Amino acid sequence: MSIAAGGSGAGLASSMHGPNRKLRVLCLHSFRTSASIFKQQMAKARLDASLADLVELVYVDAPNPASGQIPRDVAPFFEGPYYEWTTVERVGDKLEFAEEKMERSIATVAAALRAQGPFDGLVGFSQGAIMASSLVALQRAGEALQDIPPLKFCVLFAGMRSKYPGHAAAFSQKVSVPSLHVFGDRDELKHPHCLELADAFANPIVISHTRGHVIPPLDGYQLACMRAFLTSFQTAELASLAFQGSGITRAMATGTAHEGLRAAGEPSNAVPMVGQPAQAASAHVGQQASLPSQSML
Repeated sequence: MSIAAGGSGAGLASSMHGPNRKLRVLCLHSFRTSASIFKQQMAKARLDASLADLVELVYVDAPNPASGQIPRDVAPFFEGPYYEWTTVERVGDKLEFAEEKMERSIATVAAALRAQGPFDGLVGFSQGAIMASSLVALQRAGEALQDIPPLKFCVLFAGMRSKYPGHAAAFSQKVSVPSLHVFGDRDELKHPHCLELADAFANPIVISHTRGHVIPPLDGYQLACMRAFLTSFQTAELASLAFQGSGITRAMATGTAHEGLRAAGEPSNAVPMVGQPAQAASAHVGQQASLPSQSML
């Protein structure tokens, strides 16, 4: 298991405590890429720098070496090795799921959460977003990660809902984990897959942009929305620490970005949609992943 992290030793210990600590987030890469590539993609989009004061990003490789062709817009820009979380193949009118790969992947993420934790949330891109959304749903449903502190949130770039039969029960009701969904108007996964994943969560926050299947640079209100979402979990922890033992701890500590955004003017019954200016529509070199084949779903 390869992990690219932010801190270790005394620095890591100190970052996990105190009123101004950064949120710790485990990052799951896309289909047939790697932890290193995801880290580079976040850097190209400048999101690592834009969020550096709020989060510590830890990247982990999937346990399964890539078993087929590398996406056409990955191999020319990023060196291997390349990994995949799982594969799914269509045989006639049926889907065949690589159950052993999925089991190894869940075990790998669980091991990273234990060894490098505690973590506050998950971030995933494409197939990594499928994994991240499935894991928070499975944990909340009591079906996985039960020895790991509850994950507080997930940030999902260009994701879709898992088609694995074993995940169906966890998505049978709205997933009550705060979620932030980022996807592009030019992403062929948007309709219906990205929207379907957002709809699987209770009170999702959605940031839309005009690009394709990428990690996009964010600025202006988009970046402010993401930062508000993340900051809300720091605020909730501070409230819990400040009022520990009082009758109002629970109410304050369970506040989310959804309440914060609504207080800023969003209607309570709406899924906030944050758009991107049209001039940002050009593709970012090295970021545009090829659209997924059936094997990544």
